[in-house]
Amino acid sequence: MAQTGTGSDSTRGSSAWKVTPFDYQQQAKPQYTNGFSLKSVYVTVRDGTRLAVDFYLPIDLPSDTRLPSIVLFTPYYRRCKLKQGSEIDPNPLYGYAPDFFVPYGYAVVVVDVRGTGASFGARRGFRSPVERMDFYDIADWITKQTWSDGQIGSTGVSYVGAAADFLATTGHPAVKAIIPTYAVWDTYTDMFYPGGLMCRTVPQGYTHLAEALDSDDRATVASYPYYSDPAFEGPAPVDADLDNTLLRAAIAEHSANFDMVEFVNQRPCRDSGSIGDLSMTCEVISPSSYVTEQRHQVATYAISGWRDGYGYSDAAVRRFLSLNNRKNRLLLGPWDHGANINASPASCGSVPQFEKHMEYLRFFDANLKGKAGGCDEEDPIHYFTMIAEKWQSSKSWPVPGTSSSELFFDSKGALSGIPTAGAGSCNYKVDFGCETGTDTRYERIGSQVVDEYYVSWNGRDDRMLVYTSSPAVADVEITGHPEAVVWLSTTASDGAIFVYLEDVEPSGKRHYITEGVLRFLHRKVSESPDHDRTIGPYRTYRHQDITPVVPNSEMELRVGLLPTSWLLKAGHRIRLAIAGADSRHFSRVPVGETPILTVHSYVDKPSRIILPLINPPVKVFH
Repeated sequence: MAQTGTGSDSTRGSSAWKVTPFDYQQQAKPQYTNGFSLKSVYVTVRDGTRLAVDFYLPIDLPSDTRLPSIVLFTPYYRRCKLKQGSEIDPNPLYGYAPDFFVPYGYAVVVVDVRGTGASFGARRGFRSPVERMDFYDIADWITKQTWSDGQIGSTGVSYVGAAADFLATTGHPAVKAIIPTYAVWDTYTDMFYPGGLMCRTVPQGYTHLAEALDSDDRATVASYPYYSDPAFEGPAPVDADLDNTLLRAAIAEHSANFDMVEFVNQRPCRDSGSIGDLSMTCEVISPSSYVTEQRHQVATYAISGWRDGYGYSDAAVRRFLSLNNRKNRLLLGPWDHGANINASPASCGSVPQFEKHMEYLRFFDANLKGKAGGCDEEDPIHYFTMIAEKWQSSKSWPVPGTSSSELFFDSKGALSGIPTAGAGSCNYKVDFGCETGTDTRYERIGSQVVDEYYVSWNGRDDRMLVYTSSPAVADVEITGHPEAVVWLSTTASDGAIFVYLEDVEPSGKRHYITEGVLRFLHRKVSESPDHDRTIGPYRTYRHQDITPVVPNSEMELRVGLLPTSWLLKAGHRIRLAIAGADSRHFSRVPVGETPILTVHSYVDKPSRIILPLINPPVKVFH
């Protein structure tokens, strides 16, 4: 697809910032240039469990100098042990933190969460209230160290990003600023059960890696790219454990860890608990459940990408909207999970050039050091528009100037600007072999590597029910949360709908823009609570709100699509593709039968797609 901008996500020369991260990079001067020291110890938390903790300090730190700290909590090894004589970085995931932050005057602390790495204990679930309070105890330990100035920040990707959020919920007074990146806000809908339907990529991919890491199964661990170097020899012991006795004892305790597949399978609703512990619901393992006045006081920079897993981009938006702090920030880029790849079609799968660590540094400098760097003068929201290939800013979300443009379905597969009288219905027999490929937003959250995204998309909608608009008469920006309203009946008593938004070139080539999914039983819409403010339809996903499906009876399905920012070029068409399955990534519903879906569209019950267009210059679609 032809690009409009530079094809780079670097902020160099961008007008979206008063002081761009690139410019801040030119201004920032390291305070310590002689490297760092590393010490590793066990810290005992309130229930007696010993957690392995690494802390990094500048080598030339004066004895009377105190530093703010940046802490990371990980289940993926705080550091690896290396074969004797090896000189590679022992920290394939978190080496950037001391390398980058220590020279700028920060202590960096990295912790193996309980039941992982060299830490003792066992994990009761995918996070737990017990683990959450471990974070408080570690913060307490940090503030008592001679090198600590009592100010703590936290960051990290995915699990580690959510851990930063959980640290902020503990109410520890030293925690002043966090940067949760590519992380859930509500674990149920952002990760386990998008739209109420189980995403199989998560339990299948995560279980294999987690079990290997926790049991020190080195052959299996080495099959994952981050740990493939033959110099890695499992988790690093703490300094005092010279013969690895404590490390072996800790790993032995990990055998009691939870099983991810069973954990997810036991939670078909947001308030479902384990058979042996009904209190262990998706609510207690979600940062959104702990929004208190103290939580509002922690400055939060929510960061995600348009191809970030299933619900992580939406999670970043909801985190920003749900927390009330004038220092909060939101950043949405053209990235996959963890920003390994610039996933905009115009970037051709390039490595991101965004100056992310400088943006993190400026936020921490402002909120942990009180350093003037223009952070408070910037708009709180920055987002990257794909195809236009440019950064933009906003004071609020949805973006000012957003107008809702409706395109209505008709019985001939068209999308039009006005509902057609007597438009009728379209039948679709669910194709349970329908799937979306191995280059999608889901692979990274299953620990699989993707270099280019959705390059195999063209033609996948041949197995779906499609509706296509007239050509756009002008360029138009789609930024925000599209929503599909579908009047539908099914021959079964349950089912799911997958809705894909596409950009169709004049040549007919199709490009994936975004998607949404909904299980029919969870279609009831409720008002979103203050702790999870949602753009578009909100659902509780609780047992009490399950709504039975009456076969062959019409029902209204409001399907919120994941947020996006995309430039649709003049002459291109919008297409909506509807399926009843994504066999590669989601569980099958229903089982034992193959239903026929009937999509209805009448004047009084119009099926339609609602697009968030930014200041459309004219009536874009006829």
